Amino acid sequence: MTLKIIAGEKRGLKLFVPDPTLAKPTSAKVREAIFSILGEKVPSARVLDLYAGSGAMALEAISRGAESATCADENQKVLKTIGQNIALFGKDKDIVALAASFPKDINLLIPRSPYDLIFLDPPYRDIEVPQSFLKLAIKTKLIAPSATLVWEMASSNLARLELISFTPWTVWKSRSWGKKAALFLEL
Repeated sequence: MTLKIIAGEKRGLKLFVPDPTLAKPTSAKVREAIFSILGEKVPSARVLDLYAGSGAMALEAISRGAESATCADENQKVLKTIGQNIALFGKDKDIVALAASFPKDINLLIPRSPYDLIFLDPPYRDIEVPQSFLKLAIKTKLIAPSATLVWEMASSNLARLELISFTPWTVWKSRSWGKKAALFLEL
């Protein structure tokens, strides 16, 4: 699989891809759609990419003008790939990779907070972690008061999750692309 930055300052830059058994990078089509929906929420945003995989979501945001990005993943091999991709952006960008899993390592994420834009792409069978993140992120002040969260999931989970109340979060949009879908939530 070839993975490239779609738009912005680093448009066309080829990224390293982790072993497909360790991470499932978001396709260019889906990334483009997500960033089209986010629009003006990206420039100057402080980004958190949980379950970062290749880091492509955070790096796409940086290419499009985000202020900073934190890529968090617990797998050391995946983190090595993220580090290679961060190096492609040069030292003048505020991008870090952290060995962190949620919720266990939430304290590692707090020093770079509050985050304006959060990407969550956990294993599709795990719908509990994002729901606990929504609550804990507010409690720990990990997120900015006007934060936006993009939760990627299997399309089969979308209809059921659209009906759940995530108060004080609201579902802003939802989209589906074949087997992949995303919920866009705002405070």
